[in-house]
Amino acid sequence: EKKQRAATIRTFKIQSKGKKLAEGIALGEKIATGKARLLRSPKEAHLLQEGEVLVTDITNPDWDPIMKRAAAIVTNKGGRTSHAAIVARELGTVAIVGSGDATDKIHDGDEITVSCAEGKTGFIYAGKADWTVEEKGISNLKMPKTAPMLILGDPSLAFQQSFLPNRGVGLLRMEFLITHHIKVHPLALTRFEEITNLGIREGIADLTRHYRDKKEYFVDKLAQGVATFYAYDHTHSLGIGHHSPQFLRRANHIVAQGVVACNVTLAITLDEHGKVSHQFLKIVHLGVHEKFPIGAHTCHAGVGIA
Repeated sequence: EKKQRAATIRTFKIQSKGKKLAEGIALGEKIATGKARLLRSPKEAHLLQEGEVLVTDITNPDWDPIMKRAAAIVTNKGGRTSHAAIVARELGTVAIVGSGDATDKIHDGDEITVSCAEGKTGFIYAGKADWTVEEKGISNLKMPKTAPMLILGDPSLAFQQSFLPNRGVGLLRMEFLITHHIKVHPLALTRFEEITNLGIREGIADLTRHYRDKKEYFVDKLAQGVATFYAYDHTHSLGIGHHSPQFLRRANHIVAQGVVACNVTLAITLDEHGKVSHQFLKIVHLGVHEKFPIGAHTCHAGVGIA
């Protein structure tokens, strides 16, 4: 049984607010504020600055690299299972979907507040609202009988989300692992010489500057990302990927300032067409924290299809 650690959740309560501009389906229970940035397509991604509110008609996977920069997300279309809703949950971003007319009621550059702290309906208000945040401890929450598992995609959130009662990771989202951790599409590595945009070439060259073969960069970063997820909870299996191993890569990954050392053995393929195959073979976990017995522990993780 996983030992629960000290953890808290935050409850947001809005105190004062401006004129209501639009409303829709609330995702989460938080509040965010920022300048509204109305975008018509992912091609306008450069217009969205860190901490601004993304307002658009609807999103799809092409929007994924953009959405992490947003303080909040507002869409005209979509429901609780829409792309924007799923991504918002996984990123922990405030979001309101299915507003119907947000792009008509909100003007580009306006300061707005997006509130998901008032029930199932989320509201967008003009200006910057005032709210309070109350923290509550969840260390003593009991594990439900339903055996909840996490859906993860960003290694930087692994430690934070490991505090939630869970029985492991049910799914690692490869597209988010690539977007937030690897930061380059595999085709851009296998066909680097075909890229004509100088800015993109320079960016990829900087990311891969320590690798003679750019495919090696992808393999190492993938192994490190998976190691990070597993290092925070070695007692359960992870479901990732496919079965076509062609070579092995061992990642010696130290996380949380030396709290946990984790050796991950992956069998990974990155072919000339940019197709990624990976088999999660073995994890050797070196416990250096009171949570784990001292010594090496080998865990064979089941491979799921993601």
